[in-house]
Amino acid sequence: MKTENIEKKDLIFFMIGYIVIGIVFLIVVVLIIYSIIHLVDSYQVALEECTNKGYDISYCKSLLN
Repeated sequence: MKTENIEKKDLIFFMIGYIVIGIVFLIVVVLIIYSIIHLVDSYQVALEECTNKGYDISYCKSLLN
């Protein structure tokens, strides 16, 4: 009887652990995707502002790289 209770508790802890690890992994993936999207948007905005000031697009790209 005691071993069955211990095995059930271990199984519950493993399940909770996998759920927590899954949630943390999902949060990390979402943050990475958000960061990439934000960087691309920032690059586009900076490029647009530079070209709006009258500079050539190749010059603006060289400044941003």
